[in-house]
Amino acid sequence: MRIIVVLIILFIASCAPPPEPVNLAGNNWLGYQPLFVGYQRAQQDNVKLSFDLHQLPSTSNVLRLMAEGWLDGGLLTIDEAISYQASTGERLCVLMVTNVSLGGDAVIMQPSWHAQKDPLKIGHEATAVGRYMLQRAQQHNAFGKKAIEPVIASVNQHSKLFKQQKVQGVVTFYPTLREIKNAGGEVVFDSTQIPNEIVDVAVIKAAVFKQHGKQVLGGLTRIWDDTIDEFHSLPTKLLTEVANNTGLSAEQIGQALEGVKLLGVSSDTQFDLRFAAKGVSQNLLQTETISEHQELSFCNSGERA
Repeated sequence: MRIIVVLIILFIASCAPPPEPVNLAGNNWLGYQPLFVGYQRAQQDNVKLSFDLHQLPSTSNVLRLMAEGWLDGGLLTIDEAISYQASTGERLCVLMVTNVSLGGDAVIMQPSWHAQKDPLKIGHEATAVGRYMLQRAQQHNAFGKKAIEPVIASVNQHSKLFKQQKVQGVVTFYPTLREIKNAGGEVVFDSTQIPNEIVDVAVIKAAVFKQHGKQVLGGLTRIWDDTIDEFHSLPTKLLTEVANNTGLSAEQIGQALEGVKLLGVSSDTQFDLRFAAKGVSQNLLQTETISEHQELSFCNSGERA
């Protein structure tokens, strides 16, 4: 994993245009694909953009590279963005709300989990959203009276751990969620039970936005608009592009999109980001994930720090 991260850093440094490029990155979550597909097409057509967009193996990579200064922003969930602010003291603002999860994130268990002795081992990524989903599942009494033992595992380990029964469940998302469902997993809690809490956003460091933000936002909006209609009609070309990015089949892409509401919005009139972020921040405070309330607002709201 260290070698992979080093290679990612070298790749970002080598492909970034001078003099002060804006580097953004995210994982292969389906809700980000309108941006990835649009960016890849722009690259193929030699369209100049004011940023580079990288697809990385996991959100953990994104957060680490942001904290170390290699990335200027990333594609995160609201709780990940809030937790990043709280841990680093570095202010972020939201360029775009990309999507709301409508079942695309879930806690999925072994069919026999009810009969297992506790504590139940639940695997999740070492990111805020994994912890957050597990905490919210416990608050909703998804496991009854059974005790829980969290197990940190990257998303590419979730399916293997589950199939080998080394964990009783995992907190995961598409495409891994579909694979585990097909292996007989039982969804005990998903994002439909906490509306507008698992929300994906494109964020940028507020200091970077002051210098380059308008151009970056314009470019993101452009590539989103260039592809979003196809995500409703799903032509063959698009399915091939998304399949290459995610590893999902055409059928799986269609099924997975049912758990995602694609938005691509960048203003308070289009999505009540402050309200959503306030609720998430309160939950993170209650579980002592953060120690102080954190605000998160759109970059163009005029109220950023």
